[in-house]
Amino acid sequence: MIVFIIAANINAQFERIFLTLIKLILGFLVLRFRVKRVFEYYYFFEAVLLPIFLLIIGWGYQPERIRASLYMLFYTLTASLPLLLVVLSLGLVNGRTRIVYSGLIAGECGPLITLCLVMAFIVKFPIYGAHLWLPKAHVEAPVSGSMILAGVLLKLGGYGVFIISGLISIGGVTNGLARVSLIGSRIVAVEILRSRDIKVAIAYSSVVHMSIIIAVLLRVGFLGVLGGVWIIVAHGLTSSGIFRGANMMYERRHSRGIRANKGVLSYFPRMTSY
Repeated sequence: MIVFIIAANINAQFERIFLTLIKLILGFLVLRFRVKRVFEYYYFFEAVLLPIFLLIIGWGYQPERIRASLYMLFYTLTASLPLLLVVLSLGLVNGRTRIVYSGLIAGECGPLITLCLVMAFIVKFPIYGAHLWLPKAHVEAPVSGSMILAGVLLKLGGYGVFIISGLISIGGVTNGLARVSLIGSRIVAVEILRSRDIKVAIAYSSVVHMSIIIAVLLRVGFLGVLGGVWIIVAHGLTSSGIFRGANMMYERRHSRGIRANKGVLSYFPRMTSY
């Protein structure tokens, strides 16, 4: 994935800084999978936001990229701070925050704690209602930023839900979030039909796909979780490729409008591989 991201912006301005940010993202990803405590996972989970934020501001397309990056930052941080407080408080009560320790929340997993544990991750998926930052960030981000958002940030949220789902009990909160996600996916699907921008349509399609995974991880058993993980991996690869293909259309037509790019695949059939 990182190799594809670098190849997509091979002629980017300030190439050294650009490559440094990509290396930071790669380093945070490697460290995130090596940690054994929820608090450490949270640290590297949030650390990825900083290089992505700088990528959107530094290599974005339009002046609105500052607003889009701030949308992404504040949406995600607002949902993540309650998770930090819950993890710290439960760590003080139980004396440990290891991911494999199923007694992390013991009998204290009330509706509010469950919501705080889950919301930080499903906002990055994102769930319907907290998804407004995603199309804005995708539209203003460079192609590498869109590929990172689709292939890295959304998958971090999915892995976070996968971890937390083993520590919380299924109840009214998780069932309600699953229903909101599934109903919202239908609403977003209708919104895709009204979209005129290719990148916005691709971003909204990610919300539709991720809504299925949210419902699966929060409610279904082992086979459902296994299928959700496969969808996460497949979506990370295919969605990044679609954004790369959309950027190739933009470079040739100088427009992301769906009408302006109508029929382009008949002239460039190899683009269907993306």
